[in-house]
Amino acid sequence: MAVFADFSPNVRRALPRLVGYRFISNIGVRYAYTFLPAIARGSGLSIEQMSRLLSIRDLSGCLAPAAGRAADRGGSGKLMAVASVMGVVSMALACLGRPGLAIGFVLFGISKIGFDVSMNSWIGDHVPYARRGRAMGLVELSWAASALLGLPTLGLLIQHVGWNAASAALALVGAPIAIAIARSEGRQPSSTKGQAVHRTPRFDGGVAATIAAFCLMTTASQLLIIGHGLWLEDTYALSTAGVGFAVIAIGVVEAMGSSTSSWLTDRLGKRRAVTLGTMLMGVAVTTLSMLPSPRLLIGLLVLAIAFLGFEFALVSALPLISELDPGARAQMLGWALGLSTVLRAVGSVGGGWIYVHHGFDTLMGTAALSCVASIVMLLTVVPEPQRPHSEPIERDHVVA
Repeated sequence: MAVFADFSPNVRRALPRLVGYRFISNIGVRYAYTFLPAIARGSGLSIEQMSRLLSIRDLSGCLAPAAGRAADRGGSGKLMAVASVMGVVSMALACLGRPGLAIGFVLFGISKIGFDVSMNSWIGDHVPYARRGRAMGLVELSWAASALLGLPTLGLLIQHVGWNAASAALALVGAPIAIAIARSEGRQPSSTKGQAVHRTPRFDGGVAATIAAFCLMTTASQLLIIGHGLWLEDTYALSTAGVGFAVIAIGVVEAMGSSTSSWLTDRLGKRRAVTLGTMLMGVAVTTLSMLPSPRLLIGLLVLAIAFLGFEFALVSALPLISELDPGARAQMLGWALGLSTVLRAVGSVGGGWIYVHHGFDTLMGTAALSCVASIVMLLTVVPEPQRPHSEPIERDHVVA
């Protein structure tokens, strides 16, 4: 494909599999939030109990630094293989009633953070910094596709088959992709980088500020994610399937965000692009905090703009973080994703509580404050990494 033409043969062979599994795992993350009321009703859990379960799932992100160490030492490809198989198993468990749901969600969280850390590290190792925004933007199109294709389909399945049909479908579709990743990555030799590097990342003020700004931005997005399905049901009386189709609008603008960031991030500069995306999300959530019950089309438009800003900021932030310490790339990504996941877990519990007791307007106001704090840090203390002295070594060992 022409869109992959600038990448090495190794990257061109691997990316379709990575995008395919990332698509399935992203649906696995999103459907639990979008259809939270239906899953809670079907499983016999309350909204607050489901929020706590999702928070426990998110807290698995604490393992991200350990995943980074494993990727730096043993090879990011091998960790991707293990994580993808674990993800499929966890999705199968999640359809087996309340105990299976709890165990499956926790295992899924562990597998997701392992896959995301290793995948972004793999891209950092194989794609030069000047084109890394494009590569990560292409991968992140899977997030938009999960809203465009995955959520409407699962909405119909949940409404007409049952709450646990969603995770069963994800396991069935994800299994062959995970097997393909495991077969190809399992043949890799141990990473030469992994044999040479056994140190912790270098932290300084700029690194700490970058990670803090990233965490604040993702916390704001989590409050949006935890509340939007509840808001659509309560405010507009949409059915479960209706909510699934309503988020198609979100998927459209997220696709715009990913595709735009795939070429604009590298041209604009990663730090500026993160700032721009966070500003866009901040404006949208501020609007929702002041107008929590607009007409449906207006509400969907503002909600879509919020997700557009988040997607653009996220895709721009990952290549920025991946270059903070190239000698310990996966560990740096692990620390950033791990810390942000802890805050997102707090956001899942706190967001559910805020929505139930204070309403959607207060929830979005809290998200807006988090955006403002992130923007201030990005504009004042976050640096843009200089052009690296050495680019990634292209390794062509991924087999078709």
